[in-house]
Amino acid sequence: MATSKTTKSTKATAATKTATAKKTTSKKATTNKATTAKKTVEAREPQFVIEYANQRISTDDILKRIKDDLKNKGAKRTAANALDIYVQPENNDVYYVSNAGTVKELSGKIDLI
Repeated sequence: MATSKTTKSTKATAATKTATAKKTTSKKATTNKATTAKKTVEAREPQFVIEYANQRISTDDILKRIKDDLKNKGAKRTAANALDIYVQPENNDVYYVSNAGTVKELSGKIDLI
């Protein structure tokens, strides 16, 4: 009788180990799938492009040129944080106004393209 109890105990232990191994394997497979999905999706900022008269320019380029213009006028860096930008592609103009808590409002105009 002692042998049958030992055999039953051994079978139960083997069954438990097998079930644990299956759970571990299925958890690893799920984790790998989730990781793969996360790697393929990258967060990126949307790109905004203006096309007019067979020419194109991105808003990033316009903003860089406005910041350069503000710098040439001696404006502080914070002036570029509070910008209102108006694009008139039919006139090839970009107007901007900056009022970043200064007493004097800074404004200007640059060519679109």
